[in-house]
Amino acid sequence: MRERDELLTEIAPTGVIRAAVNMSNAALVQLEPVTGVLTGPSAQIAIALAAELDCNLSLVRYGSAADILAAAEGNEWDVAFIASDPSRADRFSFSPPYTTVTASFLVSDSSPLGSVGHVDVQGCALPQPEPLRIQSSLSDRLEMQSSSIPKIPPPRWKCSCPPSAIRLRA
Repeated sequence: MRERDELLTEIAPTGVIRAAVNMSNAALVQLEPVTGVLTGPSAQIAIALAAELDCNLSLVRYGSAADILAAAEGNEWDVAFIASDPSRADRFSFSPPYTTVTASFLVSDSSPLGSVGHVDVQGCALPQPEPLRIQSSLSDRLEMQSSSIPKIPPPRWKCSCPPSAIRLRA
């Protein structure tokens, strides 16, 4: 009982586990439209944690991982479900991963860019939004790629590759 109380004091000092969930990441949490219940891995893990500690749970909804990080300073949540990132290790303790995300890029049928090899060339920059942590993961896997942060709205993103870098699909 003492160990549980110590853990509860550390994880849920208010007596309720306040678990921050990123509502913009459907791979981690979804809102059941009819019942209003949150489902998905983030909700399941939070529910299991509260059950293990025999305490109440409050799933705190945020619009993005950036919103969750900003709320940390205000002591709005106790545990959060965000991507592990070495640059955040000075502020947060991360568990081992509970899921992995496989990401790719999407191009139209008429694009000459048909594989990772077509964009993983010197001088070809794939724009990525600043808050996404997939950028560091992607950079680790590409040899020649340099990422750039676009200053244009996401719907208008373009890949800026020099003509010599573009190879047609086989």
